[in-house]
Amino acid sequence: MKHALYLLALSAIASQPTLAAPPLPVTDLQIQLVDSVHIQLNWSPVSQDTLGNPLDCVYYDVHQSQTPNFLPSEATWIDSTSTTTLTDSLAGELGFYRVQVQSCVESFPHDIVRIPAGQFMMGQAGVATPEHEVTLTNDFLLGRTEVTNAQYLEALNWAKAQGLVSVGGDYVQQYNVNLLRINQSGFDRYEIRYNAGTQQFYLHAGTYDAGSWGPGEAYPGGNYDPANHPVKSVSWYGAACYCDWRSQMENLPRYYEGQWGQIPNPRNPYTATGYRLPTEAEWEFAAQHDDERTYPWGPTSPTCTLANFYNSSYYCVGWTSPVGAHPAGASSLGLQDMAGNVWEWCNDWYTSYSAGAVSDPPGPASGSSRVVRGGSWVHGAAGLPCALRLFNAPARATSTASVSAGPSLNPMNFYPFTLWRACFRPARPERSGGEVGWKHAGGIA
Repeated sequence: MKHALYLLALSAIASQPTLAAPPLPVTDLQIQLVDSVHIQLNWSPVSQDTLGNPLDCVYYDVHQSQTPNFLPSEATWIDSTSTTTLTDSLAGELGFYRVQVQSCVESFPHDIVRIPAGQFMMGQAGVATPEHEVTLTNDFLLGRTEVTNAQYLEALNWAKAQGLVSVGGDYVQQYNVNLLRINQSGFDRYEIRYNAGTQQFYLHAGTYDAGSWGPGEAYPGGNYDPANHPVKSVSWYGAACYCDWRSQMENLPRYYEGQWGQIPNPRNPYTATGYRLPTEAEWEFAAQHDDERTYPWGPTSPTCTLANFYNSSYYCVGWTSPVGAHPAGASSLGLQDMAGNVWEWCNDWYTSYSAGAVSDPPGPASGSSRVVRGGSWVHGAAGLPCALRLFNAPARATSTASVSAGPSLNPMNFYPFTLWRACFRPARPERSGGEVGWKHAGGIA
């Protein structure tokens, strides 16, 4: 649920931002034979950048080459890890390795944050119970922000040009299910519209004013630009299809392919290598990383500086905010708007928690509602804890959606509904090499 994937290109030339100092390099890489077909790499952790500033989170890219003194761009990427050890299979004659240190908060091409593997107690007393131990065994990538109108529009027009989607009444459709609501008589608040003449979707700045909320109330004077606001009124299917479109646009394997009955079994999300929605466990792990905090920013009670929500007696904004508009409320890994703004779809079917420890939980095999997380601009502070979970029917794409509540949040209608963050795990490439064993364990580049 957290991946907004392409930065909006600006027509104006902006000044270059100050670049962060790179992490210190690994200087003590050790390599040893584990058995006749495996080697193990070990190194000391890196915790500072080259200016001596502390790094809260790093990961390590491991590359291999048949020649020494190589650059990572000239070698084969083996894997990425947040630990300081890696076991690799012997698949060639020579093995020279290099470990490259990366900060978890990098300027990835698609504004994605790497989330390191780890273990945590999922749930919270009085919010979501029973608490239970969850282990995520692989790093994964998660969008720094929620998916924006501009990002969805780009992918949607691409999908239309490919003949993948159609317009039926007030909805965009694919696989005979509704993906996105684009119109509703009497309510000028839908921000992606369709021009039947040009057969193109376009952005629309709504003016709907309910007296205390709406784009016309929150952004008066005609100065509302929806481009960098989160996309709204999207069903779970619309979020899933967006992930598949992005995968196709980047020549990655599609995870969903309209096979809704196979999610998550046999289509295990943890083995997918294209874009997908985050599992519920991945979403909460990323939000609370890595101290099981109550809110993404820590223990401090919510304020309008930290999140966009309904603050007891008034709306902080009265509509969505542009993504990333509350930097003080970012998570420890730099994820924006994990609390407030809009609810976010997760991959999982909803069910009650069990008490036992689990690893890489994909969620139930079937169900009637999908999990949503994170709260919204129209809900109160009770919806903002990292552990708070709700659910909604996957086909719901109306701008007014009724949500069945958990123990600490009353049901209510809200406008608009959910969006999501795109998520995926980088694929470990297949290693080439026949039956010829290595002549030696390898060297250190």
